[in-house]
Amino acid sequence: MRLSVYTDGSTGIGQDEGAGFGFVVVDSVGNVTKDCAWVTRSGQNYTAELAGILAGVLACPAQADLDVFTDCLGGIQAIGRRNQSDQFGWLDALRRKNEPGPEVRVQPSVCEPERIRSGGRPLLTSIRKAIDARTGTVEFHHVRSHTGRDDIHSVHNELADRAANEGRLQAPNARGPPFLFNEERVVATLNGDHVHGDPHVWFQDAEGRQRRAAWGRGGSHAAGVIRSCATGVASLAKLVRRRGDPEEILLLLEALCQRVPCGSRHLRTRQHPGWPTELWECPACGSTGPETARHIIMCPAFDTLRRNDERRVAYGGDSWLDDVRRVLALQTQMNTSWSERSPGFRRWCSHDPRDQERGADGTGWHVPWRGKFMYVPPSPGFEQAAIRRAKRAALRRRPTRILLDVPARPYGWSCEEAEWAATNGERTLILIQNEMAEAVSPSRRHTPRLLERLKMAVTHRGRTGTPWPAPPATAWHLSRPQVGPPAKPMGWEQWLDVADPAGVPERRCASGHAVTGVRAVNEVDVYARRLGVLPQAYAFTLGYALEQLTGKRQSLKDIGQLLDEVRLREWDRSKAAFRAARAAREWSYFADPMGAVEMAENDREALRRFEMSRNGQRTRRKRRKTQSTSEIRTVPARRSTRKRKRPQNSDFVWNFHDTYVLDLDEMIAPTTKTMNTVSLTVARRRLGRLV
Repeated sequence: MRLSVYTDGSTGIGQDEGAGFGFVVVDSVGNVTKDCAWVTRSGQNYTAELAGILAGVLACPAQADLDVFTDCLGGIQAIGRRNQSDQFGWLDALRRKNEPGPEVRVQPSVCEPERIRSGGRPLLTSIRKAIDARTGTVEFHHVRSHTGRDDIHSVHNELADRAANEGRLQAPNARGPPFLFNEERVVATLNGDHVHGDPHVWFQDAEGRQRRAAWGRGGSHAAGVIRSCATGVASLAKLVRRRGDPEEILLLLEALCQRVPCGSRHLRTRQHPGWPTELWECPACGSTGPETARHIIMCPAFDTLRRNDERRVAYGGDSWLDDVRRVLALQTQMNTSWSERSPGFRRWCSHDPRDQERGADGTGWHVPWRGKFMYVPPSPGFEQAAIRRAKRAALRRRPTRILLDVPARPYGWSCEEAEWAATNGERTLILIQNEMAEAVSPSRRHTPRLLERLKMAVTHRGRTGTPWPAPPATAWHLSRPQVGPPAKPMGWEQWLDVADPAGVPERRCASGHAVTGVRAVNEVDVYARRLGVLPQAYAFTLGYALEQLTGKRQSLKDIGQLLDEVRLREWDRSKAAFRAARAAREWSYFADPMGAVEMAENDREALRRFEMSRNGQRTRRKRRKTQSTSEIRTVPARRSTRKRKRPQNSDFVWNFHDTYVLDLDEMIAPTTKTMNTVSLTVARRRLGRLV
């Protein structure tokens, strides 16, 4: 008699869910019998799979020949590993047929160290003893799970999977006793869990969990990612470490701690009131505030990394405004409304409070204009105010381009700082920009043809400054895109996009495991998701989404590989964002054609030498009176000699060299203290001699 046994195991996602196993027995006629039960979970599905194999073998008669079909390839290899052991070669002599006497059937066992280090040790030993006690043969076959095919093996494996799920649902809420039959004499437990594998691996995992828990208990910004998803951090670190690049591992640690990776382990922000905040702002977008690691990952300039750049929404018709936007690479449209705005602009501003709920970015006047590429049609009576504000914005050290659309310019308007002004009798276009904007997005070559298409005549041409060099290819995000905003994924593709700040949307028609994965990934911070820190439960969401998109059910191995690919894909995008941000910061600091940084460094060095010569050398501290050797000398605790402590701030910014950064600050935004120092130095006529 020959029987076919199909087994499977099932383990819940959360720590509170149980585990179950199921098996299906099919005879030669085609009769089917199935059964299921629950088993105490061990944190993985391996023990549930072994429990299903043991139950299927024990449920069949001992004299029957069995063909065991399971999707647990590791269990099959572990059971058959004892036949590959070379330590029991002498037992083969007992099987030889040419020896006198009856044939002795002996099954060699594995060595003791290997048996102790094997996972699911009690179940493996029980399976081996059950096979040895049988008179019939037992052969194991590996089948792929969740194939969705109509062949006999796929259908019966699906029945075993359903039986295992039924057994998992029968598990009680409280964790039951572990399976300890045929266990070793010494039973080890760790944090209430039965240690049934290599103790060294268990202790390493427990120590790692304790370290991550201690890391997450910190109240600083460095613990934000680990608090969001500790298991995802461990999985991502393991994948990055496999690449073998020490610089990439160091970059990952800096990113997980939300620090800007600039080569220094201890960074700080500039708190001096004389240093302008716009110095530390992102040169690629119009957002305000210091350029922190969180902003680099969340910067809108890197959206092309997160989405397919070829898929774009329609950017409107062929109106003159669309033509102007494409040539000048404008991104923001001001003083418009929901019905009148051009869809090609990434941002739009409106004075109507109802438009704020529809996606309007405020009124546009409450935020600085520096670093923006804007189209501004001012309201009547505010033309001069808009021109003055555009002039001030273009003086800042950030790429700024502002196109003003005003009526025919009346007499008395001042726009000498504008690069050009053109009119057609009905409206006047005034372009105000700096050389940094022309370097990142050139437009002067296409401007004459643009004005010719608009049938406008140039009435004013201003002087242009010294051209800036083009940014390096690494800082590609500085160039403002000249196409419309990217299209967001639709349908089941939304479940594959973890970088959306709004999170992954839920769907009622999805399975329970898939919805659980969606909720788990939405609980993770968007900064952590964009780094590639994703929970393991997200694998169920990926598998279900691919099944809906392709019509084919993926195996567990393919889903696991896909989850690793998604993690590494998001990490590679974040790594490219960090490199591009650093290249952009270096270009904005040191690419000045006027050599302002070098001149400021020379002036600062002269001031430093002058202050040293005026104050003289510092006197050494008086030595304390030495006490007699008979008396007990009490050494007081040493106090730091630094007058200014490092400020404890959660924002970390770029910090190349303190000297260069300080000189650049004092040059572009001189404060009263700096100007007084320079005036006194020049008045005493000592600065020239030192230079």
